Amino acid sequence: MPGGLSPRQVANQLERCFRAEADFLRVLGAWTGRVVENDERLALARDVGWRAEHADALRLRLTRLRTTDRMIHVPSAEWRHLVELVDDAPGTDELIAAVYRVVVPALIDAYERLAAECDPLADELTIRLVERELLPDHRERTVWAEWFLAGRSPDPAYVDQVADALEAAGGLVVRSDAVPDDRDDEQADLGTGFWPLPRANVDRIELGREYRIAADGEPLSYCPTFEEFGPREVEVLVVHHGLMPEIASLCIIGALLHEVPDRPWAFYRDFATQCADEVRHIGLLLRRLTELDSGPDAHAFPTWTFYDAVAFLPARERTLVFNAVVEGNVVETLHERAAALERAGSPESAYVMDWISADESLHLHNGMAWLADGGADVDTLLDMGQALLGEVMRQKGATEKVFDSASESLSKGNFYAPRKNPVAPIARELGGFSKPQIDRLIESADGRTIRR
Repeated sequence: MPGGLSPRQVANQLERCFRAEADFLRVLGAWTGRVVENDERLALARDVGWRAEHADALRLRLTRLRTTDRMIHVPSAEWRHLVELVDDAPGTDELIAAVYRVVVPALIDAYERLAAECDPLADELTIRLVERELLPDHRERTVWAEWFLAGRSPDPAYVDQVADALEAAGGLVVRSDAVPDDRDDEQADLGTGFWPLPRANVDRIELGREYRIAADGEPLSYCPTFEEFGPREVEVLVVHHGLMPEIASLCIIGALLHEVPDRPWAFYRDFATQCADEVRHIGLLLRRLTELDSGPDAHAFPTWTFYDAVAFLPARERTLVFNAVVEGNVVETLHERAAALERAGSPESAYVMDWISADESLHLHNGMAWLADGGADVDTLLDMGQALLGEVMRQKGATEKVFDSASESLSKGNFYAPRKNPVAPIARELGGFSKPQIDRLIESADGRTIRR
């Protein structure tokens, strides 16, 4: 007698689990901009990254179970209704209850039943995946959700509605032997089954109570010049200045995951990783402020964030400005900032900047890779990004102390001023250009990346 589930039964169950991981990844991505307080924003963004890891691992396992990208379909109308209902939650409490008291417990149950019913010898790989990676993460998230919801009263009628929608969609336990047909539509090879989510993303984000928004005429958080580094109060200012751009980045990428339904799976995996990276960056900055006997309210932020500044742009242009240009600036300035902090005798803060800079290089690569996928070359992309960034910064009336030490150049649309580590060569290096090619480029441009 067979000792457990067949490969096709396991594959169909894992495909349903992929839907529960990936579709709600997009929902949580959008909600990183809709929530206000720091705790829930960081928790949701962290879960976005974990769900990307889960979905990626599930897809890899599916390939071993004779499941191709063309066999991953847009889900049923009932499932789409469930996802859109959760996405349209009336408030943060309701969202957390819907995801972590309804959907995630059902997903945990599906994973537990799968591990119990798999043949421990024939399907050891699925059992290891479920028990060692997927279940521990989701159990940890439910613990966080119960802590968050303690003393709160999410609308019980809405939560019941979500539970009914999950049941109407067929639940999360699947034991089918049916082999999915191959899709033949334009999105057949994307391997996502995503569809446009109807709820619009927000035009602006709000910062939590930990942060202060500047009153009229109040000095803003900014990064002093490197020559000023050294005193503790300057170190606090340098560290504090990094918080708002990281929060804005997290929300920009979360909105992108929600808004774009028609790219290959790797697009969502890479940007979800970036979204979760920002959580660690914010944590590093907050921890360093605590070590300096300070906190997130040490200085005031402007009334707008970079999320607000680029929200009016279409998704592609928004990604171009942010990932291809701003992240390039961040790679460079953080690298130099780390060196300056080290020279000033602040190795702990230099350590933080160095780690963040290491991740930002990947984020720059994400933007360049996916934007260049449309056929444009690097020079064209960076020229477009420069022009768009100039427009964005002029709209916000940026001053040198709002954004960073290069903001006067940014607001004039002159991002490619002479710099020690020009962003265009960095982009080219990440894009596969050799060091001699980059050196020749810098030499021919006299240390600048402005095209002649």
